This record gives sequence, C-alpha cells and structure tokens, in this order.
Amino acid sequence: MAEKTADLGDNYFAGSSEPSAPNDGAGRGSWQSSHPVNIRFSLPLPHRRVYFTIVSGTEKRAPDRRQIDRDEHPLFTFGNFLFALGIGAAIYMAGLIGLFLYGAFIG
Repeated sequence: MAEKTADLGDNYFAGSSEPSAPNDGAGRGSWQSSHPVNIRFSLPLPHRRVYFTIVSGTEKRAPDRRQIDRDEHPLFTFGNFLFALGIGAAIYMAGLIGLFLYGAFIG
C-alpha cells in the first residue's frame, strides 16, 4: 500500500486512525469520534472470538482514498456472501418462529 499512498498527498490520511497521520483537528483520530451508529461486540466461540463492528456516519475520506479502500477490500467476496446468507436465514427463521407463536397463542 506504500506505493499507492505515496502520491496521494497530505489529505489522504485526514481523519485517519493512524497515529502518525494528521487528523481532522479535533485532537483525536476519526475512529474515536462519535458516529450516529456505532455497534461493536464480540462473540465468544469455541477456540476463538469473533468480533462485529457496524459504524455509520457521513463520509469524510477523500475520493482517492475511498477508491483504494474499494480495491483492497472488495464487497463481493465469498465470506461476505456467507455472512449475508446467514443474516437472511436468521431473519427468515425469526419470522417463522413469530408466525408459529402467533398461530399458537392467537389462532
């Protein structure tokens, strides 16, 4: 990544969480600032822990930095597909359980 970031200029790391990078002037990196949605938790599984992070807010990265991030972290991967499939299955199962409980108690 060093080759790609060398020609991006000073604004590349604006708001970055990297310690040596300049930040947005607030005295702390953007990873510490508050986001409208900031959900972080880890799940203890046998033999390892898995963490989940959902952070949402307004985009502060420069367009060239977003392009590099898109190239390095593609959205359509097998792991992301399995994750979306699992979330869909969980929502579907919750709906079925809800319908079953509705029918058992109301019907």
